[in-house]
Amino acid sequence: MLQAVQVEAQAQQQGLARLVPRKRGLKKAHKLRAEVLDFIRETRLQDPSLPTADLVGLIREHFNLTVHPRTIERGLARSQKKRQREE
Repeated sequence: MLQAVQVEAQAQQQGLARLVPRKRGLKKAHKLRAEVLDFIRETRLQDPSLPTADLVGLIREHFNLTVHPRTIERGLARSQKKRQREE
């Protein structure tokens, strides 16, 4: 019963948008700051054959930051799309 009262109160305060389910968690990549992406690009320019798994270790050493290999791949893809739009 209490939950129904809370939902009703939130709906009155925030409107119908509050009743629509929303994704939880972070909304963007927060670990791959511009300086980390620049480091990845520079490292890849020096050695294009360097595996993503090795980049994880280099990022950990250089930035003391743990990043999943797939996060690196998505970040690079996202930054390439952004560069293409800017051109």
